[in-house]
Amino acid sequence: MKEEPSYNEAWWERELHRNEKLMDRYLAALADNPDLTRLRTTEEGSELRQADSQTGEEEPTPAPTDSMGLEPLDEFFLETGAAMESAVEEVMDALEDGQEGVALNSPDHEGYAELAAAARRFAVAIGSLEPCSEIPEILFLSAPKVGANLAGGHGLGYEEETLCGNIVKCRWALADCEFCREMLEHLVQQTGREVYRNLAAQSLQLSGQIRERVTRLRARVWW
Repeated sequence: MKEEPSYNEAWWERELHRNEKLMDRYLAALADNPDLTRLRTTEEGSELRQADSQTGEEEPTPAPTDSMGLEPLDEFFLETGAAMESAVEEVMDALEDGQEGVALNSPDHEGYAELAAAARRFAVAIGSLEPCSEIPEILFLSAPKVGANLAGGHGLGYEEETLCGNIVKCRWALADCEFCREMLEHLVQQTGREVYRNLAAQSLQLSGQIRERVTRLRARVWW
């Protein structure tokens, strides 16, 4: 009889690392936001799928594997991955419609709606910067990952089997936010520009909010 895995943070971190391609789905969903014009849109993919449907051809779906060619993830993890993708669409639709408090603000979600909105504002603020040689390109890539990872955790949910996966995704969001803060603080030291100072302060505040969320979610882990 196969022993059930322990769905703790270590298990989830290992499995999430094996399925890093999910991040592409998050970023693709964020790219649908008109404020984030620096990200790749999904219009071309949609047109291709429409063309395929007219010709009767379907684009094959690759099997889920990790970057090292490990075995496909189990059925449970695939289901939670689909839940994460669905949550991203739900979040972006609600935020764009100004409905942050409608379906996302349940007490069980530990203030997710407000945090998602703050992460979105931060990503839009970074994306609005005029590219120049002093700004590392990775800053533009890292900022959207904060909200993307938060959305992924929210999509995993708050049940016993998935709560620690939610926590791991929040920790990843925190790491990206802290990375952005460090780059912004370096830009402040380099240039003294107020715009970088304000963004560094915004990222510092966002980091604090994510830390609080991790603490609240961990308090719900009893096993």
